[in-house]
Amino acid sequence: MRVFYHYMVITAMTLLYASSSTAADLRAYVNQYFQGKALEYGFGSGTSSNNPRVVAVTHYCTSGYYYSIGQSCRPNIIARGYQCSPYRDDGNWSLKVQGQQATLFWTSTTYGPGNFPIYVRNDGVFVDPRGNAFIYAGEAQCY
Repeated sequence: MRVFYHYMVITAMTLLYASSSTAADLRAYVNQYFQGKALEYGFGSGTSSNNPRVVAVTHYCTSGYYYSIGQSCRPNIIARGYQCSPYRDDGNWSLKVQGQQATLFWTSTTYGPGNFPIYVRNDGVFVDPRGNAFIYAGEAQCY
């Protein structure tokens, strides 16, 4: 019984250490992935005026400032095809890691605050809850 007790204590301590180590690893990886990087990100389906397809490159400055430049496209019923217009946004961003979950937070000067959890795919790329990827596009151009 005593051996079993020691085994359980050691196992519990190992699991706690592995969890905190993994959380620390995730925190380091997510910060390295976003901070100072320009990432291409697309969202929306582009199937209606209410759900345009937005594709933008977002520059995540280490200061906590971000800006996005891209385009927003929606169906054009009259001309058939898509009508695209410039998309620009900027504001402040931050990342939080709690346990095994990373969350991207932002406060846009145009759209206000928002956040969503981000996940790491098997290939190391971060995605939003719908599977939209954040693809490396270069180093952030911050002023």
